[in-house]
Amino acid sequence: MPSPVPPTQTSEAPAPAAPDPVTSTPTTPASATSTPTTLSTSAAAVASYHQASWASSIKVTGAPLFSVKKSGFRVDAYEAGRSTSTKDSAWLDAKTKKNVWPKGKPVVYVVYVVTNTSSTPKYIGQDGPTTVVKLASMNYLGGIGGLVPFDTAQASKLSVASTMMSTPPSNKNSRPQLGPGESAASSQVLPLKKNQPYEFSPTLSVFPASVATADKAKKVSFASTLHTFA
Repeated sequence: MPSPVPPTQTSEAPAPAAPDPVTSTPTTPASATSTPTTLSTSAAAVASYHQASWASSIKVTGAPLFSVKKSGFRVDAYEAGRSTSTKDSAWLDAKTKKNVWPKGKPVVYVVYVVTNTSSTPKYIGQDGPTTVVKLASMNYLGGIGGLVPFDTAQASKLSVASTMMSTPPSNKNSRPQLGPGESAASSQVLPLKKNQPYEFSPTLSVFPASVATADKAKKVSFASTLHTFA
């Protein structure tokens, strides 16, 4: 099998924050660090959340996707809604030279709710969990999370936001405190391919103090989980 080739970035849009695609014709998904587990929707269902004072509004109305726990945290994921992409992806396929997800293609918004399940306050990253999402039919290094431009207006109609904080702090090294039992949410937009298993692997940055540089973060990596959109 030939070595994968990096994609070509389009000139119309900036590069996404997520990792680079490398191939578009895989036969197997990229290897995972842990064995994915498929959960029933009832396993992730949570009735309500105690929203942190600094957090963006948490509105959960869609179907639950998964729920994972580790190191005093729980991450619950839900489908926030579906729509179509309003912009072309910033990336072209390395082999076909076609846009990997052009304007008008179906997308799904996923909301991630982080809850502090411990008895002590925790300082976390401003953006919430970083979730690598992999799909066998779009086998790109780093997953598919950065392929679709996040549309703030579209997300607002679904009552979700890209980051957890309602008002970003002036200091980039400020770390919001999540008290015991408190929750905060962020969201992600993904290419939508029905009836194909998506692999979700969340990671949360936890800091020792309210002000701390990125290198001080402790990474909490949750178990990978599979979900298929019908």
